[in-house]
Amino acid sequence: MNKNEKKPFYADIMAKKTAKSGSAAKKPASDSKSDVSSSKAGKKSKNQGGRAGLEKAEKPYKQSDAKPVAVKSANAVKYEAKTGIFMPLSEQTKRLLEGFDEIIQSVSPLNSKQLSTLPYKIRDLSHELTDARGKRRMGYMNSKESVSAYVRYFSWWNLYRLCGVLEPLPAKAFDFLGDGDTVLDIGSGPLTAIIALWVSRPELRKKKLNIIVTDLSHSVLQLGEELYMAVAARTCSEGEEPWRITRVKGTFGVEIRQKASLVICANMINELVQDSERTPDEDAKSIQKKLLAYAAEKAAFFVVEPGVPRGSRFISLFRDGFIRKGFYICSPCPHCDACVFPGTRNAKWCHFVRGTDEAPAALAKRSEAAGLPKDRAAIAFVLALPSDCGLAKENDAKDALQVRVVSDSIALPDGLKGRYGCSRWGAVLLTGCRLKGIRSGSLVSIKIAESKKAALPKDSKTGFLTIALD
Repeated sequence: MNKNEKKPFYADIMAKKTAKSGSAAKKPASDSKSDVSSSKAGKKSKNQGGRAGLEKAEKPYKQSDAKPVAVKSANAVKYEAKTGIFMPLSEQTKRLLEGFDEIIQSVSPLNSKQLSTLPYKIRDLSHELTDARGKRRMGYMNSKESVSAYVRYFSWWNLYRLCGVLEPLPAKAFDFLGDGDTVLDIGSGPLTAIIALWVSRPELRKKKLNIIVTDLSHSVLQLGEELYMAVAARTCSEGEEPWRITRVKGTFGVEIRQKASLVICANMINELVQDSERTPDEDAKSIQKKLLAYAAEKAAFFVVEPGVPRGSRFISLFRDGFIRKGFYICSPCPHCDACVFPGTRNAKWCHFVRGTDEAPAALAKRSEAAGLPKDRAAIAFVLALPSDCGLAKENDAKDALQVRVVSDSIALPDGLKGRYGCSRWGAVLLTGCRLKGIRSGSLVSIKIAESKKAALPKDSKTGFLTIALD
């Protein structure tokens, strides 16, 4: 969850729109072009892990210079775009995100000179978290300057991502938590995930939860608690009071006496394994074993990583591990079979991208000043709940298929559009003239009988089943 006047290698690189001479037709946008905390587009990073890692862009289908005319398939089927991973943020969440910089300033003020140099500090920290990761000190978050830059940029963007994921979850997603239960946030940093949970799930403010946060840096935990208390003070209603916070300084694996009903691990694993010589499978197995040791008998896990191949690979591995242990995958998956976008070499990875149109204007301005402009925010995550949580997944009827969309719009031949998605049938390519209402993270309910699966064509590029939508 984290980062000389030298700019990072990608700071001033912008995605260029190109157009052929004498033609108004533009090249189709790539399937994935943003990163977790960097600019709109950039050179591929050799190290794809990290809280600010870059995503690889997918190659679009080639098209001719002539403007194509969309041709509707005769076999197109009806569909309904349901609730997605991302929904418009609530008004209270928007206000809190807009005023988060003011909250930081009230807790840890900077003078005018420090504020004027802040963009350079953010740029340097971003450099440390990406192409200079190997040179970064393990205790970099003990630096006052680094922490100040981190909370004013990276924490702010992470709050935007996390609130965007947590708010649309089912209304009863956290009903398993009760008064006196413990929530453990591992590698908490400045309590970004805890703040996001408080902001985006107001029903939890009425519960007397014990929050345990761990990190290598005691000072960053202290600042995080002060930030959380400042946010809570602005949002507590009658009968509500802030959660009890216990800070524990230590590395992953530090002893925690209370067993947790909810274990949160946000943007930590990529840092934990950055120097590992083991395979991702070996690392994931070892880490998950330790995570499970922290949990109560009926616990839930919320694991978040950057929306890049390496981060998504770990999310896929953890998901499979949770399923084997009997957990219910609440989100984002529409099925409990093997992951069809595992993030292995040369394979697609499961991640979700939202625009930054709802991001605070002051944060967008700061990003520009730091040379890190952004129009997309990507995330990979899994929420695994106790098997008896009472949230039965919407069962696929014999005449319906639920598909979770995991890509941007793809330009296809004949003027069609496409979206990759995952389903109980495996990976699919949804195609259509408009694909109205479908975006990254959408859950699409398709009216198609099981008997039709065998007759579906396969995409020549990916081999995915292709479903034409009406």
